[in-house]
Amino acid sequence: MDYVYLRANGHRRAVLSPHPLRDISFMELQPQAGFFEHRVVLGATAIRPEGDVGVYVTHLTNGDPEINRSQAESLVSFVASGSDDFAILAGDFNATDDSPQIEPVTQQAVDIYGATHAEGSGFTCCVDDLSSPPRSTDQAHRPRIPVRIAST
Repeated sequence: MDYVYLRANGHRRAVLSPHPLRDISFMELQPQAGFFEHRVVLGATAIRPEGDVGVYVTHLTNGDPEINRSQAESLVSFVASGSDDFAILAGDFNATDDSPQIEPVTQQAVDIYGATHAEGSGFTCCVDDLSSPPRSTDQAHRPRIPVRIAST
């Protein structure tokens, strides 16, 4: 298994792949929410027999929604600057998939879990009230492109 690992702000980002990885890249997302808070995106290209896939992982700030949105915009720009025809973006966005602050991501990509499960987003975080269901802030996205189904 190939892997690439990056630690920032006490949080660890990693891309794990059964396929070889190349074109390792990372960037600190802007703006910073505080002097000691460094949010990053880590990327790599997985070399697969079916075609290369860009894989990116991040953890956006959970404080100010405007800073979260700006980091989401920075994230989308970084992923778009890659040379991959197809990419997967995963991580903790600290916002639900319908939150305005991650519109820069959701306008460009679709939540994979939500698109493939009728019940919607997977619940991974943030129970505000024990009488209501938890919210999901951890998501995986793929570009909004037509899906081609190959037959043999």
